[in-house]
Amino acid sequence: MSLYNENIKTLAASLATTPSFNHAASGDADSQVNTIDVCVDNPLCGDRIKLTAVCQRGDIGFLHAEVRGCLLCQAATAIALAAVKEAPLSADELGQVVNQWQLFLQSTDDSGWSPLDQQAVIKHTAWQQLALFTPLQAHKSRQACVRLIFDGLNTVFQQIAAIETVSSEH
Repeated sequence: MSLYNENIKTLAASLATTPSFNHAASGDADSQVNTIDVCVDNPLCGDRIKLTAVCQRGDIGFLHAEVRGCLLCQAATAIALAAVKEAPLSADELGQVVNQWQLFLQSTDDSGWSPLDQQAVIKHTAWQQLALFTPLQAHKSRQACVRLIFDGLNTVFQQIAAIETVSSEH
């Protein structure tokens, strides 16, 4: 399987059909709803992801992304968008996905993503598409392109935690 296989190209192209995000329309009277904007960069290759996440009760319920990056970065972001579209994403599940992703990249056998996915309690089936990145195991220099979306989502959860800490102090 090629690093830039047709499935990766299709996922990357799907970002072009993602509707833009309207901050004004995201308002909610519920004080537990927060809109968080983050931007993450890969200084080595120039990939950049701008995320807008609508969060409620500590989970990401809506995610919008603007990506300026390679096909790998775009495809990984498309998978994350699909996961959040399935159901709200918690910090715990993201942590499990990231841990499984690291194990997957370090794996030297041909078992792929599925056995690792089954070991974790990952409710979003969209993450199974990470198996498309199997050729990435042999290209360490390109792994940061896919990891960038995870870095962005982790930054969102860090900001959620900071907001919740400030809210609980009042």
